[in-house]
Parts: sequence; structure tokens; C-alpha cells
Amino acid sequence: MNRPTTPTSIVIIGASGDLARKKLIPALFHLFCNGFLPERFRVVGFARTPLDDESFRQEVAETLTTRFQPEPGECALAVGHFLKRCHYHQGQYTRADDFRTLGRRIEGLAGPRSGLLLYMAIPPDVFLDTARSIRAAGLADEEERPWSRVVIEKPFGRDTASSSELTRALGKIFSENQTYRIDHYLGKEAIQNLLALRFGNRILEPLWNREHIESVEICFSEDIGTQGRAGYFDRFGIIRDVVQNHLLQALALVAMEQPIRLTPGEIAREKDRVLRATRPMNAASTLVGQYEGYRQEPGVPEDSITETFVRTTLHVDTPRWYGVPFEITAGKALAERKTEILVRFRDLPVAFFPGAATNTLRIRIQPDEEIELQLNNKVPGMNMTVTPVGLNMLYQQEFATALPEAYERLLLDVLRGDRSLFIQQEELAAAWEVVTPYLQERERLLKRPPEYPYGCQAPHIFLRSDETPYPGEEAPEATPPGTRPLRKERIRSFPTKESARTELQAELHCALVRKNPQVIMLAGGSTPLEIYTALAEASPRGELETTGFILSDDRHVPRNDERSNVGAIFPLISRWGPARPQLLHPDPNLPPEEAALTLSRHIADLARGSSSFELGILGIGSDGHTASLFDPALVPLLSPEEIGLGRIPLRFLEEETPLALAAGIRLGVERVSLTAPVLLAFRRLIFLVLGEEKRDIITRIVQAPRETPAGRVLMQHPQAQIWTDITLTDGGSHGSH
Repeated sequence: MNRPTTPTSIVIIGASGDLARKKLIPALFHLFCNGFLPERFRVVGFARTPLDDESFRQEVAETLTTRFQPEPGECALAVGHFLKRCHYHQGQYTRADDFRTLGRRIEGLAGPRSGLLLYMAIPPDVFLDTARSIRAAGLADEEERPWSRVVIEKPFGRDTASSSELTRALGKIFSENQTYRIDHYLGKEAIQNLLALRFGNRILEPLWNREHIESVEICFSEDIGTQGRAGYFDRFGIIRDVVQNHLLQALALVAMEQPIRLTPGEIAREKDRVLRATRPMNAASTLVGQYEGYRQEPGVPEDSITETFVRTTLHVDTPRWYGVPFEITAGKALAERKTEILVRFRDLPVAFFPGAATNTLRIRIQPDEEIELQLNNKVPGMNMTVTPVGLNMLYQQEFATALPEAYERLLLDVLRGDRSLFIQQEELAAAWEVVTPYLQERERLLKRPPEYPYGCQAPHIFLRSDETPYPGEEAPEATPPGTRPLRKERIRSFPTKESARTELQAELHCALVRKNPQVIMLAGGSTPLEIYTALAEASPRGELETTGFILSDDRHVPRNDERSNVGAIFPLISRWGPARPQLLHPDPNLPPEEAALTLSRHIADLARGSSSFELGILGIGSDGHTASLFDPALVPLLSPEEIGLGRIPLRFLEEETPLALAAGIRLGVERVSLTAPVLLAFRRLIFLVLGEEKRDIITRIVQAPRETPAGRVLMQHPQAQIWTDITLTDGGSHGSH
């Protein structure tokens, strides 16, 4: 890191706060010790607390230590030299006259032609008034000095609207080139290394895509609560405090395309594209919680709904990442303190070696920065067995030099005028678009998050579904479970039938190339057949050897009958991959009851294996039936922990509950249908409902899901959606694409 040469005054507005005393000034001291500050620099603290220079220096001295192992006596000498450059100026943040006085003092200390760094380490509610005072005092005018730069700490607003308003207002005071929106996570060494790791290694870049990566997990956990910040934290919550900035920035760096050049503009452009391609958070794929004792913290209301834990699944709809889940977890009061990124690669198509495990790449951001690649290695000895082994690169062991703290790197970048690691306004807006819809929905419902034990493991947190009363609550009698309207996230509206069919074809393609053992459920009917035909023509070369197919229902007629679903579908899916597909269906040569019983046994055998029930496609009849289930009672209410796990609950495999049944005669044809335990086992369910003639039934299902079989499936399954070309305009719950 090179030393800036311009004489510089560094003004810390809010110098009496913890951020300034414990982070910023120690970071400046370490830069000074290593020769990275300009030879002519001054540090000026500005705050409302009445202090003089000597008192300020005494407070600062308590936080200064050097971690660069100087010779005996050097540390004290360095502290003395640094403190001589530190000054203090009392003033009000909202008074322009106080900043004018500050400006005159800076000129007296450093001269009129010095650079000026203004760090706003102050509460967000005084950002704008302070900024206006700085502008009125002439401190932001670059005509009077070589440069003037302003650093702003998060949070940058509370949602899309407030962030946009703050950006517009600040844009009238400071130019975008003057504005440095700081996220200290971007200064952490492991985060900075993501660009070098991805784009500097030939061995990784060809594998960094949906063909080879199954999932990405980004985890942030702290083993402490709010630690005296409860009043502040309760206004924002863990999603605003951590996910919207730190973790979405990490996601963007993991998922972005290679920039043309390593310039701030090009890096920000690629991050912005990724964030704009990220589907917004929704209730169906998000769980929140609040640690026990949070509402007893000083400054927290007794009825607080603020979340201290969140787990959500995001999807990045780009060709590189389509279909790959990004699991985001963030929480306070958990078992350990860590932040890491885990890239999980797809399994080998054939389990060739006993003991082999999934390859993973773990990037530990804090504490103890580390990169670990887990590979399978032969166990020494006479047998050919393998075991997973981690190849570790620990920063502290690999590199002799001490790692700079995040604020050291970022402050030096501000002094140099390098905005690469700072958030640009476009990507800031895109990040808010990811979280705002969910935040607004939570605040509209005023639903208190369930509690979890202080100090528990994040993966073990069980949080109840919206259909289950929280401890101490009773479900309102007027709106029992299943009579509440479906949320808007459960309806995905497309502008045309063709766009809906194209999207479902892409979804099926993504599922087909998944190499892990899985089960896919297909629906019959003319609309799905068009999708299956288009997919066959596209030759996706799916992994049919590890994929099993089942039909949601079938008409019990010979396969060569034009009414047979299996007769129409099997020739098409036979063209989806090089192998012959495995299709479970009722045998038309058996009586319907016997065919259903035999199919039920085959499904149970499949469920006892290693296959995961991943994607299910269903239709909805004009009367609300699905999969030839015409009676709502045929879709029993299961417990939330049994649904959408990718497997059929064990009790349905051991009991006499049928997994397929003879559904009776409809429109002159006997039908055989899968039952609710199978439908609800799939991780994702998509109901494809196209055509204006289905408007009435969709409206009915949205408003009263319990009354129809399709509605009861949707009511229970948190990952089920209706995909349709119908836009609901009656004010009910609906969504758009």
C-alpha cells in the first residue's frame, strides 16, 4: 500500500462515539505506524462533547496499541508522535457556523490547500442535517482544496424508498465521486480475496457455475446479543443490519461476472447486475426468529417484532447461476462467532468410492481467515476406500505479514481516492430491492418472531410456519388456519402464456441436469405437454440415470390410448437425456385399485432410497382439484416439519396410508392419483395455471385455500407457487414477474 502525498486533514464527525475511538482512530494509528499516512496529516475529532485537545488525546491514547511487534519503546514513541497530530473541535452537527469555525481551524493546522476527509461516524437521523451544514460551511467545495471526500456509515436508509430519498438528498450536497459509502466487510482480507480467487485461478473459473456448483451458503453468526446497542438495533433488525449490506455484497462478489477491468465502475457494474438478477426475499423461503431475553434488553419494547435471526434462500436468475440456491443465514446470540462462505459442488454422477463426500470450498472471513478445499483422498492401507480431507490455507500461517484490519484498508483507499471497495448508488438500490418487499410484509402483519434459545446452533433453530400459533398465542377463531388469503409471493404472474411456459421449461432444464439422485413429478394435460415437447427439442442431456419420474395422476387406460398421460409423456422424456428414463406409473393392465397399490409400493421403495423429491409440477382444475384429488378431505393437514423436506415422512411408509389411490371415474375415465404425503414431500411445487377461464378458481383458492384440494396443498407447502398468465386486480394477494 503506497503512501498518499497530499497534505491531509482527517475529520471524524462523532469522535466521542465507540466507532471513532475503538475502530477509526486505532486504524489511523496503524496506518501511521506503517508509513501509509501522508507526511503532513492531522486528525481532528468533531463532536458535541466538551473536550480540549489534551483531554481528547488522553481518551485516544487508551485505545492505541500496535500489533506490528515493534522494538521495545517504539510503541510508546509512535503513540506520542501520533497524538501530537490529533486535535479536537467541539460543535453541533446541525450548525453551519460550527463547521465554518472548524474549517478555519483546519486551515490554521494544515494550510488552505490540504485534502479533507470527512468521516460521518454519527447516527443516521442526523446525516442530512450534518451534510447540509458541511456544504453551507464550504467544506465540501473542492475548488478551495485539492479534494474533499465524505465517508458515510451504514445504514443507508431503511428500505428502497428511504434509501433512494437519502441518495437523492445527499446527491444535491456531495457529488457521487465525493461520496464513499463504507461497508467494513468489503475491507476484510478474505472478502477482497474473492476477486483474486475467482478470476486469478484457471482451476476454479471453469467450475464456477450452475453445472458444477449445487449451492452456496453465506453465514454470519455472533455469540453475543445486542451488547448495549439494543435501542439502535431494534429500529433495524438483522436483515437491515447485516443481510442488506454485508451478506448481499458477499453474494454479489461470489456470483458476479468478471469485470472488463479492475476499476471501481466496472466492479460496481457487475455487482449491480447480479443484485438486480436476484429474486426478492419472500415469506415462503424465509424464517426469522428472536433470541430469548431480547425483549428484556434496555431500549427494546415489550411487543418488539424485530428479528435477531434470519435464514433465507435467494436465487440469482443469470445463466451462470439459474437454479442454484444461495442460502443466507444471519443471527445474534448463537453458539459461535463466525462469518464464512461455503461453496458446495455437485456430487459425482456415480458413487464410485465408498466414503466419498461432496467437494466443498470454505472461505472463512472471520475469525482466523482461512480457505479450505475439501477433497476425497484414499485412506492409507490395503483397501480402496476414501475419506474427505481438507486442504487448508490459513492466512496467519501462510503470510508472515500481519493482516490489516478492514478499516485500515478502507481509510487508506479513501485517502487515495480509490472507490473500488465502496458501495455505489446503483448497487445500493439493487440490494434494497432484494429485501424491501419482505420487510414491508413483515411490518404490515406485525407478527412477533418465535424465540430461540440464547447460544444455540443456527442450523438447529426450528421456527414455526405462519399456520402455527406461536407459544402463548391462540389462532384467531374468526380466521382459522387455511382460511387466510394466500400471500402475494405464492402467485407468480407472467405477461403471456408463452413466457410462463418458457420459464417452466427453464426450471425443468435446471432440475434435469442436477446430478444428485432425485425425483421429479410431472403433470399431464396439453399445456405441460407443450413444455415437455419443447424441452425434448432442446436436447437438455439431463442426468436421467439419477432421476426418477412420477406422474401426479394418470387416466387408467392402455398406454396407446390417446387419453393416457404416460403414453404421451414417456416418448418425450425419453429424449431428455442419453439414458432411458425411470418412470413410475400405474400399470394399466391391472385393476385400478391393484394398480394404485402396486404404484404405492414402488414409490415407498423409491422414498426409502437416497433420492430427494425435488421438483413437482401440478395443474389445477376449474373445480379446484389437483392430481385427480377432487375432495379436499383427501389432502390432510400435516405438521409443518413434515412438509417440503425432499422426502416422504417415515410414518407414511410404515403405515397403511396409500401413496397412490384409485380416484374414481371422472368424465368417463377411471383415474389413479398420487396422494397428499407424496405431493407435499417435494421441495418445490409449481402449479401451472394458464388461461382466462381459470380466473375464478384462482381467486377462490387465493381467498379461501382450505376449500379445495389444490388450495390445501398450497396452504400447507411453503415453497408452492401458482404460475399463471392471469393478473389478479381485485386487491387480493397476487404477484408479478
